[in-house]
Amino acid sequence: MTPTAGGRHCAACEKTVVDFTSLTSEQLLAALHQPEKVCGRFRPDQLHAPALPASRAARNWTQWVAAAAITLSSCGTPDALPLQLRTSPVTVDGNYVLVRGKVVDKTDGRPLPDALIISLADTSFRTTSDSTGHFTLKLPQQLRDSLLYAVGHTSPQGYTQGYIGRRLRPEQTAEIRLRPDPNAGVLGEPAPVTLEAGEMRYPLRLLAPPPPPPRLSTVQFPAAESAGPTEDSVEVFEAP
Repeated sequence: MTPTAGGRHCAACEKTVVDFTSLTSEQLLAALHQPEKVCGRFRPDQLHAPALPASRAARNWTQWVAAAAITLSSCGTPDALPLQLRTSPVTVDGNYVLVRGKVVDKTDGRPLPDALIISLADTSFRTTSDSTGHFTLKLPQQLRDSLLYAVGHTSPQGYTQGYIGRRLRPEQTAEIRLRPDPNAGVLGEPAPVTLEAGEMRYPLRLLAPPPPPPRLSTVQFPAAESAGPTEDSVEVFEAP
């Protein structure tokens, strides 16, 4: 791309790419409704429709932004916005949010069942993925921005097996890609492994819940004929 008076010229689409990142929503909406076709560079928050009534102008806004995003991807500019799989926590009531996503193998994309997703701020909030790799985690509002930890193929005792864990935020769970652990199944001294961005080794030891307390009950036995009272009462503990 070469600099021009109005922005930068893209050789791929033969248009001038205008920098819209400094405009307000109203200014951007007005610029996109000009009759001339333009290519533009946008901030991430500008790729969402503004809070306007569902009118023809609002519909045109969505069409313009969608077309601009496609054009930007074809220009290949280094500062074009990357398309990322993201999700937003859904508020189920005033106190909790739901975080949804999918866990897959980074090498071949296959879903990982029984992967553990847990809050690093409070490990009592955790869940596992189903047979298709999908999961839903319920978090309190105060943890909606806290770090999560995902790891594949955990044993019942909580040891990591098979995959290297990854820490991430709730909005990054749309697709969690876990890398197979090169030392999985290796006996003896493990080989050193260089962790990639976001990866971490955190062998969780999840304690089983304590057993329920014993139930206290009263059992009555008939008294012997030679004994004084007709019957005795004794308290015994029953195993849960």
